[in-house]
Amino acid sequence: MAEAFLQILIDNITSFLEGELSLLFGFENEFEKISSRFSTIQAVLEDAQMKQLKDKAIKNWLQKLHAAAYKADDILDECKYEATRLKQYRLGHCHPGIFTFCHKIGKRMKEMMEKLDAIAKERTDFHLQEKIIERQAARWETETEEDETVKILIKKVSDAQQLSVLPILGMGGLGKTTLAQMVFNDQRVTEHFHPKKCGGVPLAAKTLGVFPKDTEMEKENLISLWMSHGFLLSKGNLELEYVGNELPSSIGDLVHLRYVDLSGNAMRSLPKQLCKLQNLQTLDLHNCTSLCCLPKLTSKLGSLRNLLLDDCLGFTCMPPRIGSLTCLKTLSYFVVGKKKGYQLGELRNLDLHGSISITHLEGVKKDTEAK
Repeated sequence: MAEAFLQILIDNITSFLEGELSLLFGFENEFEKISSRFSTIQAVLEDAQMKQLKDKAIKNWLQKLHAAAYKADDILDECKYEATRLKQYRLGHCHPGIFTFCHKIGKRMKEMMEKLDAIAKERTDFHLQEKIIERQAARWETETEEDETVKILIKKVSDAQQLSVLPILGMGGLGKTTLAQMVFNDQRVTEHFHPKKCGGVPLAAKTLGVFPKDTEMEKENLISLWMSHGFLLSKGNLELEYVGNELPSSIGDLVHLRYVDLSGNAMRSLPKQLCKLQNLQTLDLHNCTSLCCLPKLTSKLGSLRNLLLDDCLGFTCMPPRIGSLTCLKTLSYFVVGKKKGYQLGELRNLDLHGSISITHLEGVKKDTEAK
């Protein structure tokens, strides 16, 4: 698991450094050093993961590495979020808020480098074998296996329209998790399937700090946990289960969220703070039959790739300027409006895949708008 996540983190840092947003803070050298440290450690991960079964010290070392990788990922997320937010202002890198942010993140980066140096130094005590050449060969083999696995997945669903479980078997250290991660992130897979996960209600990340990062859980189970711990307070005559289904405005503080599944909820609207989630990639609202609209600033969700609105029977209005969501790949429902920013032309520049249901076509005023 650590091996797959570490590779993704290194790739994300490289991608961030190649973009213009990284220039806003001047942290290029720091990120390059962090990436270099992780790359050095990555070379011995295969051997470490094999030996941790018999060596508790190595197991503890891997846990410290895993925690450090998650903290580095958090720092990267916050830099992306703040850079995107500040870019909306004319002052840009001269915005007063940038100095406070740089001081805070700079301090955390310094602590991160000290921890990474200690982790890198500690690895020499274990005499772990570096397998750079083998890893490169394994990477090529994994990419070949990824291609074959994706073809099997797409063909099976195309033929049977129902996906069965495809197991990945093998002993530890062979890269099973890496292969699964690569298949999941493959563009052909994301275009062919509607992404589905047990997203749960995101309040857990703030209210209960006992869940590890990226923990997946069923919404009903989570609400039951909140009730048993006394975290849900009655609101008038509303049942506690209904209160648990409400989305808190504090969701805007969870800047690392990438996937939010609120499908089947009885809510009529979403808090405007949701639009602060610059890393959000999937917003699943299918079967929210009482939902009538989305926040007006939904177009600010710059990373959004999937907006699932199937069976939202009460949905009457799209948010304005949805065409500015240039990363959007899946949009299952669109309501044509009459005003500028709400019209069918918003779909013109979007590279959408899959099916889309379009209603209120009587609102199309010109033939050219539908082309």
